[in-house]
Amino acid sequence: MKLRPFSIETDFEALKSWMADEREHALWCANILPCPLERGSLLEALRSVHERSGDLPFSAVMEDGRMAGFFCYSFNKDLKEGMLKFIIVDPALRGTGAAQEMLRLALSRAFEDPDAEAVQLNVFTANIRARKCYEKAGFKERRTDEHAFLFRDESWGRCNMVFRKDDMHPLPKREDSCMKIEHIGLYVNDLEKAREFFVRYLDGCANDGYHNKTTGFRSYFIRFDSGARLEIMTRPGMTDMEKALYRTGFSHVAFSVGSKEHVNELTERLRADGYEVLSGPRTTGDGYYESLVLALEDNQIEITV
Repeated sequence: MKLRPFSIETDFEALKSWMADEREHALWCANILPCPLERGSLLEALRSVHERSGDLPFSAVMEDGRMAGFFCYSFNKDLKEGMLKFIIVDPALRGTGAAQEMLRLALSRAFEDPDAEAVQLNVFTANIRARKCYEKAGFKERRTDEHAFLFRDESWGRCNMVFRKDDMHPLPKREDSCMKIEHIGLYVNDLEKAREFFVRYLDGCANDGYHNKTTGFRSYFIRFDSGARLEIMTRPGMTDMEKALYRTGFSHVAFSVGSKEHVNELTERLRADGYEVLSGPRTTGDGYYESLVLALEDNQIEITV
């Protein structure tokens, strides 16, 4: 991957295609950039932020020339801090390490300036996936302003995160081989509804799907920011047995969301949308802060820090 200046001629269509809906657009740019994105209005908005704070737009590009990400960067000489804005990666590349690589390149470029002591960014507290990504890259929370942005009936806090130059360190070497869980398979009756659940609530990214016309088997692989993938599947003639809460076999799939606040937020969001919360949020006897939700088709989803 490499960075280059953003080109409205070659990069616009890719950037526009990454916006799934108005909520995702607001999470990305706080509606500073126009929604829906249009060439002329985007160019004008980028000119405006450049005049105001010196922001320059960049594209992250894969070795094959495909655009992988976008961000803007500016530097405040008085604070000796750079600032990253409007950070986004191609949804198809989420969970592949592309966002981490783009952030490392952005930080390396920022610290080429000997006066730069830190780089900051802002992220909405509702954007759990992005915040976890920044934490993984080494950004640390500096402050959070509650109720900083209203989106319809939602109130989002704004978290300011900072990466200091002294925290730059070489990447750890990856082992040549290791044992790990590659993916977990889950049969469901309503494949599209299951896909929507994991994408909407748990920030999953689904592939285009697979269909075996001979057997009627269909599936999606869903990947997350890290860890094992989830394969959801369906086919004709399945046996749909009652799922007792306490039974032998696999019991639940647990998702880590990064903090107690995020556990509370996601649990309440699921409760409000009609899913039964079986327990929590609570601290268990062995020290885990978690909730347990009876989710799609009576499968249990655990939400933990």
